[in-house]
Amino acid sequence: MLALPNAQNAATTAFRRTLTRNLVLPLGMSAMLVLLFLYVVFDVNRTNQALSEQDALLERQTELLKVIVDSETGLRGFLVTGTEDYLKPYREAKASVDGNLSDIASYFRDRPAQAVRMSELRRLMGEWFEFCERTIKARRTGQMPKQLDGMNADQVLRKDLMDNVRHQFAEIRKASQTRRELMADEANGRIRYIAFCAALFTLLLGGFLAYIGRYQLLGLSRAFEEALRAQAEQNDELKRQAWIRSGQAHLAENLRGELNLSELGSRLLSYLAEYTGAQIGALYVNEGADHLTRVAEFAYPEGQHAKERLRYGQGLVGQVAREKKLREIDNLPADYIKVSSGTGESSPRSIVIVPLMADGLTQGVLELAYLQNPSPQSVTLLSEANELMAVAIRSVSYRERLQQLLNESQQQGEELQAQQEELRVSNEELEERTRVLQETQAKLEGQHAELEQTNEQLEEQATLLEEQKKSLDHSNRVLIESQVALAQKASEIESASRYKSEFLANMSHELRTPLNSSIILAKLLKDNPDENLTKEQVEFAETIHGAGNDLLLLINDILDLSKVESGMLEVQPEQTAVSGLIETLERT
Repeated sequence: MLALPNAQNAATTAFRRTLTRNLVLPLGMSAMLVLLFLYVVFDVNRTNQALSEQDALLERQTELLKVIVDSETGLRGFLVTGTEDYLKPYREAKASVDGNLSDIASYFRDRPAQAVRMSELRRLMGEWFEFCERTIKARRTGQMPKQLDGMNADQVLRKDLMDNVRHQFAEIRKASQTRRELMADEANGRIRYIAFCAALFTLLLGGFLAYIGRYQLLGLSRAFEEALRAQAEQNDELKRQAWIRSGQAHLAENLRGELNLSELGSRLLSYLAEYTGAQIGALYVNEGADHLTRVAEFAYPEGQHAKERLRYGQGLVGQVAREKKLREIDNLPADYIKVSSGTGESSPRSIVIVPLMADGLTQGVLELAYLQNPSPQSVTLLSEANELMAVAIRSVSYRERLQQLLNESQQQGEELQAQQEELRVSNEELEERTRVLQETQAKLEGQHAELEQTNEQLEEQATLLEEQKKSLDHSNRVLIESQVALAQKASEIESASRYKSEFLANMSHELRTPLNSSIILAKLLKDNPDENLTKEQVEFAETIHGAGNDLLLLINDILDLSKVESGMLEVQPEQTAVSGLIETLERT
């Protein structure tokens, strides 16, 4: 592994050096070719510019010759006809010829022969214009014949002078054309020479680079083949490690969540079977006292289920739990176990039994069966991931135990809360009954004197009930502390409630007899059959009669309450006239 980086570094350095040379030289050659191309471009541009100047010079020469010929033609027309309009080309030529000759002469400063011809041409044109001026003046003054034949016209117009002018123009134009052709030939020759040199240089340098590059690349290829072979082996190892790390990461992902042991085992076996290619699996969990319990299985065929419980040292699974070492067993017998599907069955060839260890303690044992021998990386994954699986099993076991204790505590709390609620309801019922008795006592105090005895008895009963209430309050505190005391006090409260109901029922019957007498007497007084009572006395009798009836109704209500408590009365709600109730209350 140490030689691989050194070989790679040497090969890389040589490759970089070769690559740099093979890049720099072509780039240098390309730069030279670019410079040559730029030179050619600039030379072509310069040549084109010079040729354009020559073309412009030839064109100006042609135009100037045309102007001179036009002036001659105009002069001839004037001499023949005497019409001044024919002199217009002559005047224009006279005005522009001298400037045009100067411009054309400026092109020939570096060419003496042409400059001499231009000087001669300028002299001839000067002589021509002087002759023309004399001829025009003679024609205007009539000193020339009006009719000129061909011979006379040539002599009169100095055809020999104009022929000399044309000859000079022809020589100048011929020299300019020759110079233009020479410049074009020189430019084409330079371009062909540069192109030939560039092509030859490119071919030679390219061949040299190809030869050197091939020789060096062959050496580099051999070095890189060795490096790539070593790199491939290293990549295989990295892939194996990546496969193992990926398996551990996905296994941890599958073991997350609020799971019980059965769900955890099913997920664990299903994932490992898919990832490592196992066909059958079982998971055993340590339940204490050196015993293992099967909590999950994967793809076990019917009739060949794994054993539910195993002792340490019992079978291969128990032995692995005791030794705390992974075991891989190959070449299993054909009748060991069957892998079955809907289309057939087969026998596994290998099993792997893995102890699941956390902090040096066996938390469980994992057993997987394979139709083919498991790959080394699968066995490595099972070996390296055993602590991850053991920690997950331990966490789920702790959580289930904690949940069990919490459920038991909640159940006990709910039972105690229900008992407290029953006691509270009993206390509220007693308080309500005491309040009703107190209200009844207050009403009876304002009635007939015969009710005083009943009031005293009711006060005694209220006192007794208050004492019973205090006793029940004390019992309530005692019941919170002890469930046994709660049951005893509840029994006492039930007995007291029964005695009270019996007392109210008996007392209501004892009160009715004197109360009915009072009501009958009050009714007789109210009716006043003898009419011996005053109006005020009759109203008093009516008040006593109404109060007696109210008291009788109250006693009936008390009796009804006792019947309700004993379950002997049904409550039937009815509508009551509020106005009558208000009138009765105002009257009493």
